[in-house]
Amino acid sequence: SLVSGNVAGVRGGGLYNTGTATLDRATFDSNVAEVRGGAIFNEGTTLSSPSTVAVNASTLSNNVSGARGGAIFNSQILALTNSTVSGNTAGGEGAAIFNTGPDSVSSGTTTIVNSTIVANSTDLSAGGIFNDSGSTVLLTNSIVAGNTAQSSNNDVQGVFSSIRSNFVGDAGDTTGLINGENGNLVGTTLSPIDPVLGLLASNGGATQTHELLAGSPAIDSGDN
Repeated sequence: SLVSGNVAGVRGGGLYNTGTATLDRATFDSNVAEVRGGAIFNEGTTLSSPSTVAVNASTLSNNVSGARGGAIFNSQILALTNSTVSGNTAGGEGAAIFNTGPDSVSSGTTTIVNSTIVANSTDLSAGGIFNDSGSTVLLTNSIVAGNTAQSSNNDVQGVFSSIRSNFVGDAGDTTGLINGENGNLVGTTLSPIDPVLGLLASNGGATQTHELLAGSPAIDSGDN
């Protein structure tokens, strides 16, 4: 499916979910939320029955949020698998993903596997992923690099649970992502690392992706 060119006055430019949503081989492109979640906004009303979004083999590109979560704002359960988040922008934190909670109705758990999060930009912090205090981000076999933030932490900010084999260009002051631990390649603000990727393009999959170019340090660094 293609979800493109939609505008929300507050939240969820492409999708506002309070139940269960599964997205397979979908493209969310150029959607706008004036406050949160340019492509996807996921929230719930109870911890006992959380709202869930599963994004599989999909691409979220060029979406815009006026504040947090240029592509995704999540306060419940989100799973991003075999997907690309690229070229999204936010006026606040988390140009690609803003993950938040907990409080009385939100628990904020995001699981990212085999995915690429690049070329997103924010006016504040975390051009890639912002994980709010008390929330959980599980990162496995994924690339988070080449994002930009005008204030601090270009790629990631917060506390992360890294399972294995991730490529993070600039971890800033993020905790939980350690270079050389569990197969992770992690750069710093002073010494960022470049995954050497091609532009977002059709590379044979269901949606557009970023090709690993010759000489990329990400080649053969994953775990199958």
